[in-house]
Amino acid sequence: MIPSARVHTNVEITAFPTAEAYYEALRGLIDKTGKGDVIFLSGWEMDIHQPFGANLPSVDSVQKVLAAAAGRGAKIRALLDEDQHVAVAKLISESTHGILGPELTDADKFRDAKNREAVKAINDLGGQAMLDDQHLKAGAFHQKLAFVKVAEEAYGFCGGVDIARRWTWRDVQLQFREPRPWKSWPP
Repeated sequence: MIPSARVHTNVEITAFPTAEAYYEALRGLIDKTGKGDVIFLSGWEMDIHQPFGANLPSVDSVQKVLAAAAGRGAKIRALLDEDQHVAVAKLISESTHGILGPELTDADKFRDAKNREAVKAINDLGGQAMLDDQHLKAGAFHQKLAFVKVAEEAYGFCGGVDIARRWTWRDVQLQFREPRPWKSWPP
């Protein structure tokens, strides 16, 4: 049995069928942020050097776009995955003083390095970012969320697209917007 839920009829939902369409929408909102606004990014992978908005008047990297937002006074928060294979290998290696440790794929190492670089870059901008090392015994961290509060408007994004170069195929990211003022964020 599916529990009943209250349906909000005044929520606007927009679907972005490609990574590039999502990046352009997210970039457009981030470019509008100013003092006291909030940018929250959560994902499995983030490439801070990713070109952000190829069809916009200026193509800048994610790092440059976030730096500009931080310079305008926006609060930036991020939660990115710490690759569980890398975390387990590190734990085993530390416990056995480097004698044992599972083999890691280049993809595991690459994604983990990119996420660590993104966390450092965001923290260096005065934001707050961290790697999430909490993993299920089976399964994977697969949250791809973004939340942007601009003035009194809030936008949420959820779907299958990370902010990373490899997202060139079609996947869907949804934007949710309730057209009323949000005065209670951040708490």
